[in-house]
Amino acid sequence: MRNVRTRVTITAKLRKGSSADVASFFGLLREALGPEGFARVFPVLLTDNDPCFWCREQIESDPATGEQLSAVFYCHPYSSTEKASVEATNGVIRGTVPKGESVDCWEAEEIARIGLRMNARRNRNLGSMTPEEAFSAVYGEDAYRAIVRAVDEWGRKLR
Repeated sequence: MRNVRTRVTITAKLRKGSSADVASFFGLLREALGPEGFARVFPVLLTDNDPCFWCREQIESDPATGEQLSAVFYCHPYSSTEKASVEATNGVIRGTVPKGESVDCWEAEEIARIGLRMNARRNRNLGSMTPEEAFSAVYGEDAYRAIVRAVDEWGRKLR
């Protein structure tokens, strides 16, 4: 997942085709950031029409209040231009995980580290800041740390 504004990438291992995993992962992010923080960081989520993202209401809404915190939108099939940032991120990830190689045997911690490494690289489009620095400047360092803790917690849940 990528925050387009700051180019922060969040990588987490999910069971293939599991909408329950997607809903649970977003639940952890919502808990970590709080409802207001979640709405601020993830006002819009753009994804392909993969069945694991069909749990739209569970992703968008606060389970305690039912309030909509974000909006999930689905791209058209075979329309990579609708999610160019995702495609660019996938290209960078392929530097670690070649296209076609399965990550099923990878540990959750290894997958999480891919995002952390990407977030630590200086980015010319961010004025030579790292995505982590840009995210912290926009949303606060506590928000970044909360997301990292949520990803770590998710990895522990998968063991």
